[in-house]
Amino acid sequence: MAFVLYKQGVRLILSVLAILALIMLVLFSIAVWHDKPESYLYKPTISQKINIEPSPLSFADVTLTSGLQHSHIQHTGKISDLIDSLAAGACVGDFDQDNWVDLVFVTGAGQTRYYGSKAWWHKRNSVQVYRNAQGYFRLQPDSFDVNKVSHACAVADFNLDGLPDIVIATQAQDILYQNLGDFQFKPIDTFSQLTLPAWTSHISVADINQDGLPDIHLSHYLKYQKNQKNLEEAAGFTEQHHREFQPQAYDGIQNQVLLNQGDWQFKDISSELGIAKITERTIAAIWLDLNQDDWPDLLEFNSADQAIRGFINQQMSFVPMPTDFLPLTANDSRYASFNNQLNDPFSLLFISRNSGLANLALDIAHLANTPQPVNDISWPLELNQHKYIYQTRWGHTFADFNNDGLSELILTTGNLMPDPFSEQMGLGSKNHCLQLTNHQATEQPAVFQPTNCLPANLDSSRSVIRLDFNNDGKLDILFTNNNAFPQLLLNTSADQSQRNWLNLTIPDNAQIQSLELDGKTVAASLISRQAMFGQHDARLHFGLNQKPSVQVRLKTAKQAYEQTLTANHFYQWHNNQWQIVTNSNTADREPSLTLSALAKLDLTDYLRRNLHKPVHYASLTQLKQASKSANQDELAELVASQPQAHWLALYLYWLETASGQLQQAAATALTQLEAEHSTRYLLTLLDTSDPQTFCATANIFAYWFSQEEAVVRSKNKALPYLFKSIQANNAKIVNCAALALAEAEHHNSSSVIIEAFAKAPVASRARLINTLGKIRQTEARPLLLQRLAKSEDYTEIQQALIALTRLNTQLDNPITQQAAKHNKHVFLALALMPQAIDAIVLEQKQVKHWLAQFNIQYADMPTGKLQKLYLTAAQFNALPLPEFKQFTQANVDPEVYNAALTLLLHKPQAISTPDKLYWLPQILKLNLTKKQLKQLSKNWQADLVRLDVTQLSPQQNNNLVAVFAQLTRVQQQALIKKYQQLGWQSGLSQLQQQALFTACFNHAQTIKTLKITSFGSEFVLCNMLAQSRGSTNRSDFVKQVHHWLDSVDTPEHFHLLSLLALPQQTRTTLAYQRLSAAIITAPNLAYSIKQTWALHQYKQDKFSANWLLQQVNSGNNTVLSSIIRAGDYPWLAAEQDIHKIMQNQSFATHVREKIKSYWLQENGQQEKVQ
Repeated sequence: MAFVLYKQGVRLILSVLAILALIMLVLFSIAVWHDKPESYLYKPTISQKINIEPSPLSFADVTLTSGLQHSHIQHTGKISDLIDSLAAGACVGDFDQDNWVDLVFVTGAGQTRYYGSKAWWHKRNSVQVYRNAQGYFRLQPDSFDVNKVSHACAVADFNLDGLPDIVIATQAQDILYQNLGDFQFKPIDTFSQLTLPAWTSHISVADINQDGLPDIHLSHYLKYQKNQKNLEEAAGFTEQHHREFQPQAYDGIQNQVLLNQGDWQFKDISSELGIAKITERTIAAIWLDLNQDDWPDLLEFNSADQAIRGFINQQMSFVPMPTDFLPLTANDSRYASFNNQLNDPFSLLFISRNSGLANLALDIAHLANTPQPVNDISWPLELNQHKYIYQTRWGHTFADFNNDGLSELILTTGNLMPDPFSEQMGLGSKNHCLQLTNHQATEQPAVFQPTNCLPANLDSSRSVIRLDFNNDGKLDILFTNNNAFPQLLLNTSADQSQRNWLNLTIPDNAQIQSLELDGKTVAASLISRQAMFGQHDARLHFGLNQKPSVQVRLKTAKQAYEQTLTANHFYQWHNNQWQIVTNSNTADREPSLTLSALAKLDLTDYLRRNLHKPVHYASLTQLKQASKSANQDELAELVASQPQAHWLALYLYWLETASGQLQQAAATALTQLEAEHSTRYLLTLLDTSDPQTFCATANIFAYWFSQEEAVVRSKNKALPYLFKSIQANNAKIVNCAALALAEAEHHNSSSVIIEAFAKAPVASRARLINTLGKIRQTEARPLLLQRLAKSEDYTEIQQALIALTRLNTQLDNPITQQAAKHNKHVFLALALMPQAIDAIVLEQKQVKHWLAQFNIQYADMPTGKLQKLYLTAAQFNALPLPEFKQFTQANVDPEVYNAALTLLLHKPQAISTPDKLYWLPQILKLNLTKKQLKQLSKNWQADLVRLDVTQLSPQQNNNLVAVFAQLTRVQQQALIKKYQQLGWQSGLSQLQQQALFTACFNHAQTIKTLKITSFGSEFVLCNMLAQSRGSTNRSDFVKQVHHWLDSVDTPEHFHLLSLLALPQQTRTTLAYQRLSAAIITAPNLAYSIKQTWALHQYKQDKFSANWLLQQVNSGNNTVLSSIIRAGDYPWLAAEQDIHKIMQNQSFATHVREKIKSYWLQENGQQEKVQ
């Protein structure tokens, strides 16, 4: 028995070991299989390996210069549910048949509220139509009157009259509009009565029964109304986890298929097709020929956990696709598109899906040729990228944007949730541009690689529409964005040599069954124009690469037609043949596409003449170029004083590229306009590394933050950018970001600053602490108290005290503790508090109380830096003063020495009277400011008169000259004699000159008694000013001035202009006007001096004004230009007949044109007011 048990045990052990070995073998095989994806991933069918020549793509945002001026808006003060966040659609259609494609936008019903007797809706048209006037869009405000919640649109010629009609999907019943021509549309009531009173999310149009009439599929989404109660809510539970944004929490609705019977009659065949009993959450649908039998099949894309539902059209007998037809039954899908270009190496059906789920890519050719389940080839084609699989992907399109015959893919992304900082707008993410390239690293012959061809904006996009809106043979892009502005991108890809194209228009009434180009079958217009929530350009665009022509075969129900078409033309199928379409010219073309010679010569004039006209994108490059050579001061004055919303593109360009006055003027204009649609572009400038541009942009947002009602929708989108900038290494950038965050006062800013503080530039820390105080979040207290106790930077400590006060922190104990520790840095921070930013927050009495607790003296300061600060603080506080003899030693720090002298300037009582004669000359060696000169005059007057000016250095005497009136007569005469010897080489600064001249003017009688006779120094001008005040005989004074001018060399005349630096209150006096009259009438004075004097003074005295007017009347071109350049056209217009000036041929043409531009500007404004 034991032996038997032994054998059984051995057998059992061997069996276990065998099973384990088998498991390990399987795991090893799986690992090997996983490491070689080519061994298990399906490879698309490609006849041969292709050679793809890289051709860069680029697009320019022309939204601001294209005439588009609306925003999608659908919310109740914030985005609160799926109704608000689902859609934003647009459709392309040539509504007036001029071959310039027009646009219709589904723009939302505006901001709504649900209280009061009835729901109140802002008066807002939820459908807007734009007419294309040769590439520039003009709003047609009277085309529609729709205020329902709208979600999508579709365009087709439903009555086959040659004019495309429009269907609008709404929250209730859908609306079909007949195109009456001239952008007038009439609703078809019988259609709306046939549609279900349900939420239609998408409209798909195709001729499903091949009778030549477009039929309609309506995608119905959810049974949902705002504020509806669910069972859980009725039972007392509250909604959690943003349930209002989760479609799986609500029931679906059956979709509808409406068969066009002609004469505006439709038949609901949903029951016949078997979809009436299916209630799913269909977000969109698409018609396409899956099995390539020329009959359009149907795919419905369902959200939540529901799979894609497909129907094969077997000549109007719709057969459901099996649910196990993987991966086509994948759940939570969004939309599909297919490539349609001649050189595409494979026929792809691309399906976008929700966040966290991989996109799908199916080989349509394989799908049509085998009954077996299709394979997903998205990963080997790299149509999935791990870096953006977390994003929610929406609409997309294949198109040939560079005309190389290969399809590129544009993919939109955006979150259903609102932006956490701007709840009236969606949470944005980056859209993607994928281009087909060769892949050398794998056996895969071609893959889709991401390229940076799109602007780096973060919008919550829903659909991408392809169109050629400027008819240049290159496809452009329109993004529709949820609760935001659309974005129109002009294709600026470089024109490659021999990159040809073909554009085909097939009317909906042509009854086309199939279309082939060079033997390749392509989708017809109704199928290819489908887009998520909208429709593409109905014209078929094909890139031909180097092909000069292409053979087109078109099959109708009656006959097939073949014709060779030459490349680079627009063709239309008409009378059973292809005819070249000539783009018509509209009579009301909006702006000029070319700049005149005037604009290139004088941009400011051009803008002034066109003040109320929009800037066209075709002219923008030239305008930018012209701004580089324009008079920057004049241009900046116009920009800052006359901000125009249609100049936003120029303002943004100058904000980014200009500097100085023009950049500041652009920032001022942007700030004043408070344009919501400017934030998209300003946000990108917050990503710059240029401190000047960043600060100018951050200051715009800072002002908007300070104004509660300014840019309420989008300004808070700047917060994440500012958070990121707080972590920069550049102190200027950090400071500007902190200033903006301080105005925003957003609570999240506090934690960002606290985390970044330790690594922040030292020069920014005080500003960051100041911002923490303004944000007023108590989580900042530990850091603030730590900086109060540990920082060695007095400015940090000052701001910590101010911030803690704002946070209502009791500071007596912390200050007492630091006083007990003899914390010199806290002591200095308190002593220097009057200099601190926002020092007003602390009561001066409280600061003095805290300061009194410290027993610290100058001798306690261990370093020169701290000694200097102590001496500076002693100017404002009654601190123990040091013994000044110690500063006479040779090894004293120069900065400490100068600080000691500055302290003495404020407090001469700190030294004895005998010592003052030593220290005053030392003070006079300083470069004294205007304020310090006043202190010198006030505090040291009794000591100034004791000085021997003959023993002083030129620098010391220059400071004495600035207080000339306080000196004794002997000192004054000595100084005059000394400066007579120096002549005009005295070295007086402008500040010292101005102080001297002011003293001479204000103490005229004293100066007169000095009888100054010098012809060659500042004192002759001093005497001239004094004589102008007391003179009773103006002619005698004039003779004196003229005599002086005749007695000196001409170069010395220019020193007269230094008198223009006197304060305005001086220059408006009668005495100064006497001086002005003498200068203007001087016969031997240079013309340039008179002109400078008059242009500076003409608003203060009539002599200068009359001289300028005489020059204008005599045809002086320079004077007239100078007046205008100074921005004084209003003064000139009040004094002269502008029409005569404009007609005076003595003036240069460009000057007269400038005058005319001002006149047009003024005249236009008057007409506008009237």
